[in-house]
Amino acid sequence: MNNERVKSKIKLTRQLAVIFLAAGVSTSLCFADPLENNALPVVNDPGTASVVTDPTTSTMTWTAMDPVTIMQLTSGNLGSAATLNVYLPTDTSRLLAKVTGNGASFWEGTINCLRGLFVFENINGLNIG
Repeated sequence: MNNERVKSKIKLTRQLAVIFLAAGVSTSLCFADPLENNALPVVNDPGTASVVTDPTTSTMTWTAMDPVTIMQLTSGNLGSAATLNVYLPTDTSRLLAKVTGNGASFWEGTINCLRGLFVFENINGLNIG
């Protein structure tokens, strides 16, 4: 992967966790937490995005229909055997996935976002590593 094309910014504070994944980023995250291996985010309002879940492969796919999309999640967990694919219509598209539930999120699986900007927010925290 070309490091010049990879632009990611991680901002972790006690009150706010925001992850920015820019065009061309595919990442696997590993850390210790007792999540189910196939845990996937729980979407309560997809906004203008299409959400498709394949339980046989523990894969969830979010496809944004508009250049700017805001989604609300009850939970943002991603188990170690799970994959989240985020498809945005253009390189300048943006998708905000905001966790409105009460708990911190745990990411152990794979997240793919090949174009645009994917922003994940959970004011209760995000556990990585």
